[in-house]
Order: sequence, then structure tokens, then C-alpha cells
Amino acid sequence: MGQEVINDTIQVSFNPYYYYYFEVTVFRRDEGKFTAYDWRKERCTAPLGGRVSPLKEDLTNGKPLEGVLQYGFKPAEIQSFFRNDTVKLAVMIRDRALNESNSILSRAFTLQEEGVVYVEDQDL
Repeated sequence: MGQEVINDTIQVSFNPYYYYYFEVTVFRRDEGKFTAYDWRKERCTAPLGGRVSPLKEDLTNGKPLEGVLQYGFKPAEIQSFFRNDTVKLAVMIRDRALNESNSILSRAFTLQEEGVVYVEDQDL
């Protein structure tokens, strides 16, 4: 008596607001054009992103904040995926009400052992 093997598919609904208050989209250059890399399709993982710590203590003050928000991650986190590629990063943030900011786009760069190397900038 052998065991019966059943193959099935599970549908997963991704909630973009569950964990991500900022989201990073990686654009990979392929044949001269930059296209967005789909982490869910290619690697079955969530895209790059995370939460930003509260930026003000008084949440009753409804005035918007102005300033510079800096965040970094180690190139090793994406270096194994994009070792020989030229990439750009687009970053967008959401506030607690889930209002989305405009996206900013980095210059084109490559990830090499000695660090980030910027290359000529081309439009997406």
C-alpha cells in the first residue's frame, strides 16, 4: 500500500498595509530598459520595505512634518539577487492613514564587493 500524493494550490491574499509603511521597488535593467522586479513572482517573498518609527509624539497635532527621512539597508540583502545587474530603487512611504507619498527614484547603480558603484543615469 503506497501513500497517495495530493498536489494542490493555496491562494494567498497579500495585505500591502500589514507590515509596510515604506516600500522599495527594485528596477532591474534588462536589454537597456529598467523594469520592476516582482519579488512575489520571482522569489515568493515580500518586497523590500518596513516600518518607520513614529516621527512625532503629539498625534493630535495634524500639521504635516517636513524634513529628511533616512533609512539604510545592507547591500548584501539584495546583492545575491542583483550581483551583476544595474538597478535603481524607487521608495514610497505611507502615513498612518495610509496616504501614499510620491515615489523618489535613485540613480542607476551596481552592487559590487567594494560597495555601490553608480553608473550612467538613464530614464526608466
